[in-house]
Amino acid sequence: MIIRSRSGLGRTGIILILAVILVVGIVFAIMATRPPSPKTFEVSDVSLNPSEINVNSHATLTFSIKNGDPSKSHSLTVIFNASSVTLYSGGAPLPVGNDGLQHYQIEIQSSQTSFGATLNVTATLTGGSLTSTYPIHFDFYDDNNVKFDSETVNLKVDLSG
Repeated sequence: MIIRSRSGLGRTGIILILAVILVVGIVFAIMATRPPSPKTFEVSDVSLNPSEINVNSHATLTFSIKNGDPSKSHSLTVIFNASSVTLYSGGAPLPVGNDGLQHYQIEIQSSQTSFGATLNVTATLTGGSLTSTYPIHFDFYDDNNVKFDSETVNLKVDLSG
């Protein structure tokens, strides 16, 4: 009587492993040839004008958001991280969230392909400084609170014009 060991892979095991490798290779090849999905939102035309002000004046921050999904309405949030700087929309300061940062809510209606924002920016000098430059960093969040872009502009503030 001849006893065969079943501890090896055998012909069936080798064929199964090769089939799995082939399927994984095909999946990766298909994924590599597919174009990337378009961004849902794209920020552009970010500007701060003027980029240098005195403490008694303001600058204007503008940006545009392209809506890559106009099939439905979207509620976006822009969160500004800037010390000694206050941003205004429609003459009112932006609300400060529980995180201590300024929040700007944007409602993009269905079929609206883009949104343009204009905010006024003022700043104060601290610690007796005659001049200072403040970075204004802001992050953009989509409906699901997923960050889709970040921007930074610099505002120089002088005590006198």
